Amino acid sequence: MQKLLGSGFRETEESRFDDKQLVWSWRRIPSTMADKIKEEGRVRVEAVPDGSSRLIAETTIECKVFGVGGLMESTAEKHSRHDWQALGEAIRLRLAAGPS
Repeated sequence: MQKLLGSGFRETEESRFDDKQLVWSWRRIPSTMADKIKEEGRVRVEAVPDGSSRLIAETTIECKVFGVGGLMESTAEKHSRHDWQALGEAIRLRLAAGPS
């Protein structure tokens, strides 16, 4: 991957968290191949009838690079899943703390 993207590869993330609706919208912009790599989405929290909550992630991950697009997409998916877990924990802590 480093050979393809270069040793100086970086991503810039633009994101916004709506504290009232508990929705995080994000977009990652790669420093290399920005015209071929798209990664963006929304993550929200829904109440569940048993009183708990559910984290819902809607994501678009596309990599239009011949021969390695699928590998790059699966790597991006793993990265996103890690971020969602961290976000879910942060939201749980925020909700447990009560209104600010």
